[in-house]
Amino acid sequence: MTDWYDVLQVSPDAEPTVIHSAYRALVKQYHPDKFHGDTTQAEARMKLINAAYTVLGDDTQRRRYDSSRNRTSVTDKKPLLKRLGLPWWVWMLIWGLVMPKVLGWMMISPVGKIVLMILTAVMFWRLMPQRPQQ
Repeated sequence: MTDWYDVLQVSPDAEPTVIHSAYRALVKQYHPDKFHGDTTQAEARMKLINAAYTVLGDDTQRRRYDSSRNRTSVTDKKPLLKRLGLPWWVWMLIWGLVMPKVLGWMMISPVGKIVLMILTAVMFWRLMPQRPQQ
């Protein structure tokens, strides 16, 4: 996902007038008729600048972009199980086999262990971060 604030070289809390002036300055700098250099590079840069201003110049689109930007920054973090380096099923196995002994459930039946492992799998599945819908 392209960060439109980086394209326009403004901060996320910039006022609309600052965004507009940054857009105007970048248009003057990268306009293909005035750009000294490769015009295809300038055209590609202008497409990015125009797309960024289309999103950030409109209040409703900017609010929607900011909310999706915040949502993806939260889900970009790795879950605890992945940070520890073991796959989820190993943690499920450890939890299902070790926790009954730790908690003193020595006489738990094999069916009870299976139920405990299923409940543990559901718990870990619920703890995994959900991907944002696009």
